[in-house]
Amino acid sequence: MLHLVSILIAMVVAQDGQPPKGSTDTLVKDVEIGHGASDTIPPEATAIDVAPGTGKGITVQPIAPFSCRLHQRKGAARRIGNGLRNLVDAGGSANKALPRVQAFSTPSEDALFHTDWMWPLNQAASGARALIKDTVDVSFIPAAAMTWQHATKSRPGTPHGKGLVWYGADGKLPLWSNDQGDAKIIYNLQGNAGVGSPFQPIMGQNVGNPLANNNIIISSNFGVYMLYWQQSLLDHRMRVRVGKIEPQVFFDRNAIAYDPIGGFLAQNFNQSASIPFPSYGFAGVLSWDFHSNLTIRGGCFNASTTGVTAGFDNYEAGHLFNILELDNRTWLPVGEWAREGHQRIIAWHKGIDDWQTGQGNTSGWGVEINLDQSISDNMALFFRAGYGDQRVAPANVAISTGFAIHEILPKTDMGLAIGWSKVTRYGRFASGVNAPEGEQLLLEWYARVHVTPTVHSGPVVQVVRDPSAGIDTSVIYGIRSTWTF
Repeated sequence: MLHLVSILIAMVVAQDGQPPKGSTDTLVKDVEIGHGASDTIPPEATAIDVAPGTGKGITVQPIAPFSCRLHQRKGAARRIGNGLRNLVDAGGSANKALPRVQAFSTPSEDALFHTDWMWPLNQAASGARALIKDTVDVSFIPAAAMTWQHATKSRPGTPHGKGLVWYGADGKLPLWSNDQGDAKIIYNLQGNAGVGSPFQPIMGQNVGNPLANNNIIISSNFGVYMLYWQQSLLDHRMRVRVGKIEPQVFFDRNAIAYDPIGGFLAQNFNQSASIPFPSYGFAGVLSWDFHSNLTIRGGCFNASTTGVTAGFDNYEAGHLFNILELDNRTWLPVGEWAREGHQRIIAWHKGIDDWQTGQGNTSGWGVEINLDQSISDNMALFFRAGYGDQRVAPANVAISTGFAIHEILPKTDMGLAIGWSKVTRYGRFASGVNAPEGEQLLLEWYARVHVTPTVHSGPVVQVVRDPSAGIDTSVIYGIRSTWTF
C-alpha cells in the first residue's frame, strides 16, 4: 500500500535510548564521525569569504533552532518521524543514529505543559528498552500517532471521515565498529488500526488522490516492515545496505517536506508524485560521500513487492526500480549567517507487469529536482518538480512548493504547501480509483503544538481539487497527535 514515506522516530537516540541534549559538545562529536551531504551535521561556525570591503565575514550558525539540516539534533522532546522514513541510522553515517528530517530543535521545557501525561507508558518503554538492551544489545524505540480527518466531499460510496492509530518501533543491533567502518542490523516494526471507521478505503482514494492524504498510515497488518544489514567502509565515507528496505528512507528526502509525523501530512508533499516508489521489498542501496557537501546514492529495489511479505514476492529482472540521486549541499549568505540548502537531482527507471494488456511487462523512466533552503533561524522553503513516464508513474508531471516556520506562535510550528500534478491512468489504476486521468491541485496547512515534552498535537487542513475524479473542491480538516515513549 503506502510506503509511508514517513518515519518512525525522527530523533537522535543515545545508546541508552535517550536523546542527547543538543549541546555544542554533541555537535562536535557528531561531526567527527561521518561525512557527506545530508549524512552528517556540518561543523561549528565556519567563516565564509565575502566580497572585499564588507568588513566582516559570514558564519555558519553552530546550533540553529531551525536550519535546513537533515541531521540536526532536536532537543529532549524531538519530533517523531514515521518508521518508514526516519529509521534509526538509515540516512546518516553508519555509526550513529541521526534523524533524516527537518529539525525544529524543541527542548523538553519548550512545551505548554510540563506534566508528562505519558509517564506510565514512558516508564514501561524505558524498562523494556533497558531489558532488551541488556539481554541482546538491541535498541528499542517505540512511538505512536493518532489522526482523524473529515472530507466535505468524497467520491460516491466512500466515507467522509477517517480515524486511524499508527504504532511502531525501530532499532539496531551493533555487530562491530572501528575507525574504518562498522556493521549493524536495522529493524522496523509497524502497524495501523482503524478508529471509528474501517481501515480501508484510505482518504486519498476517497478524494481521487493516487497518493495518500494521510501518509502516516501503512498496512493494517503489524509486522516487520524493514530489516537490513548496514555496513560503512573507507572511513565511513561509503555505506552499503542490503535487505528489506523502503526507498524513501534514502531517496527524495527533504528538510521540511518529508516527514508526515511532524510536518506535511499528505504524501504528495513527502515525495514527488512523479516517482513511483515501490513498497517495502528486497533492495540494495549504496551511498558515497565525495566530500562533506556532495553525496551520490544509488539503489535497486524489487518493484512489485506488496510490502507485507519478506520482500521477494514477484521479484524478477523485469520488475526492478532503479534510482540514482546526486545530493549537493550549499550555504547561502542571508544576513550575517550562511544558511544551509540542498539541491538534489534524481533519475529513475521502473519495470512492472503491463497493467494495460495483462501480458508481459512495461517500463518507464523519470527525473526530478528536489530543493530545500533555510532562510532564517525559524523558516525554510522547499520546491520539487518531476516528470514520470505515464506507463508507470502516478503523475506525469508533479510540482510542489511551500514553507515551514518554527514557533510562529508560542510552542507552535506551522507549514503551508501547494502542489499540482497531472495524474495518469496508471495512477488511478494503481490506487484503485475508477476515474480518468486529469489535473489535481492540493493545498495543505498544518500547525503542531508542543503540548507536553512527549505529546505534540495540532490541526491539519487540506484542500483537494480534482474534477476528473469527481472532486470539484473538497476540504479535508482533521487533527494529528503524536506520542514518544
